[in-house]
Amino acid sequence: MRKIVLFAIALFMFFVCNAITQATNDIADVVENIRDKVSITFDAIDNDMSRAAREIYPAAREGYDTRNVLSSLYKAHKNIVDCAFVDSEGVIAVVEPEAYKNFQGQDISRQEHVQRLHQTQKPLMSEAFLSVEGFRAVDIAYPVFKAGAFAGSLSMLCEPHIFLSGIITPLIKGDNIEVWVMQKDGMILYDRNAEGIGKNIFTDNDYQNFPQLLNLAKRISREREGQGNYTFWQDGFAKPVQKNACWATVDFHGTQWRIVVAAAQP
Repeated sequence: MRKIVLFAIALFMFFVCNAITQATNDIADVVENIRDKVSITFDAIDNDMSRAAREIYPAAREGYDTRNVLSSLYKAHKNIVDCAFVDSEGVIAVVEPEAYKNFQGQDISRQEHVQRLHQTQKPLMSEAFLSVEGFRAVDIAYPVFKAGAFAGSLSMLCEPHIFLSGIITPLIKGDNIEVWVMQKDGMILYDRNAEGIGKNIFTDNDYQNFPQLLNLAKRISREREGQGNYTFWQDGFAKPVQKNACWATVDFHGTQWRIVVAAAQP
């Protein structure tokens, strides 16, 4: 009888381990698919912004050509907020679409990423910051040159959760998969559960009672890719559940986003 019980336990454990392994493989496939799609989107933005930055001049500071370049760039990419030409003094000179025209003349020279672009004169993507438009944004910026001299920058502004939702939502089927994207400092840029967006996993009170999650988040911050597990709330459950997670990295002009996919253990 004891042998039968031991065999039953061993068989049960085999199926459990096999289910966990399969679940981990499944979420690993999802995270790779999301990473690839985000990378493809960034590649398209990179090509279009590089070309547009070269087309800004010879256009007058408030000229039709500049506005036309910005309008074409804005229309070419979904889920972004606006495109702008920022002059060499850090002032928004021209912006599209029309709804954001009232922000022309705003001085953004004190924004960290604007100062960094002026110093390096190289393309960059900012970390999340509070934009003059009034929301937490990420800016993709390219230097603009006139006759070889630095003349300002081309800016593409997005709300990261909207930008990422347009890419991620079509790739996720079912309610059991969780996806979140964070900066290396713990700021959550996107969460399939909207309540997490804008929170910092290292400092927000919602996460402080989950040391396993905090420890995993530290690994995610340090390591470009990997897998692990943690305990946290699950929609529809009255208590926390154990989850498997896999993550990968998208790196765009020096700024890294960690893409994390998780699912409750079977």
